[in-house]
Amino acid sequence: MVATKFIALRSIYHIILSITLLVAGIESATAVLLPEEKAEVNYHYYDGGGVEVDGPTLIVRKNFKDKISVAAGYHADVISSASIDVVTQASPYSEERQAVNLESQYLHQDTLFHGGMAYSDESDYQATTAFFGLSQTFFSGMSTFDMTYTRGWDSVERSDTDFSKDLDRHKFTLGLNQTLSPKWVATFLYEGVAESGYLSNPYRGALVRNAPVPERHPEARTSQSFNYGNLYYLGQNMALKGGLRFYTDTWGISATTLFGGFVHQTPSPWRYEIRYEYYTQSEADFYFDNADRLYNFISRDKELSRFDSHQLGGDVSYRLGYTNKLFDNMEIGISLDWFRFNYDNFSDRRQFVADDPDKSLDQYTFTASVWQLYFSGWY
Repeated sequence: MVATKFIALRSIYHIILSITLLVAGIESATAVLLPEEKAEVNYHYYDGGGVEVDGPTLIVRKNFKDKISVAAGYHADVISSASIDVVTQASPYSEERQAVNLESQYLHQDTLFHGGMAYSDESDYQATTAFFGLSQTFFSGMSTFDMTYTRGWDSVERSDTDFSKDLDRHKFTLGLNQTLSPKWVATFLYEGVAESGYLSNPYRGALVRNAPVPERHPEARTSQSFNYGNLYYLGQNMALKGGLRFYTDTWGISATTLFGGFVHQTPSPWRYEIRYEYYTQSEADFYFDNADRLYNFISRDKELSRFDSHQLGGDVSYRLGYTNKLFDNMEIGISLDWFRFNYDNFSDRRQFVADDPDKSLDQYTFTASVWQLYFSGWY
């Protein structure tokens, strides 16, 4: 059997990136300013459910004349998988993913225009993304409104055949950062996504009365999410943060996310943070763990099943506080996040015995962790 990509790699990439975004999204100031000039190096390692993903990320940002900011980034992953999908349907595999991105920002009075492109390449998946938008400050810097449009062009392939399909994506984001008091900042975010094209996995199958069949997903999907976050300063360099996220889509999935955290910037160069997130979702209309008959649309993708997850994490960073020929200041840090996934109606088929097809199977659960080591240098 060929080595296949049954795992939801884009979900794993999102997990790795969202650990940082969860912090930065709420703590961002309401004033529109150019980002700081700095270089960042990050090494990440994901291990969970029989999947390992690790690699470096490099980002360099430079500003010009206090009006223009340009950033370039490079990201690489080495992926190996013996996940439950691979174990039950195919053979383990290992491959690489590389991505590059370029972003620019232009500041004009109280308006910041931003845009950029990104490209990632795997053996059987290529993704191209372009985006542009603006951020506007008003009410004497107490409010910042942001809107962004993102366009994606993906190519989905199968490594052992000449199979190739396209996937198009449109994403609209509207956000508002509002200072409600000297200690309280709130963030409101709406995101709408419209996808069309090939939304299935060319390797993965579904089950009909224990017999494997190719999965078939609709060729269109529209989703909406509403996010509300808070950052409240307690004094003495301490802050609490928390919020909610609600998600719905045209495949019948609805999801809720609750998150919270505590941040402490000590008088010394140390900074500490702890965070927790709970996620729960319903199943897609065409998801079946083991269908009773063949339907027009059918899937056994566990990411479309009914499940919940817990995330507990934290990070520690240290500002070095001295200069050299390259940097005015430097910071090092480490981040660790632990996850537990509980699938309500996705059974562990590794227990299946053909001679006893009516045997009751346990529902699948697994844990995962993400380590990140990072260095930042300001110049």
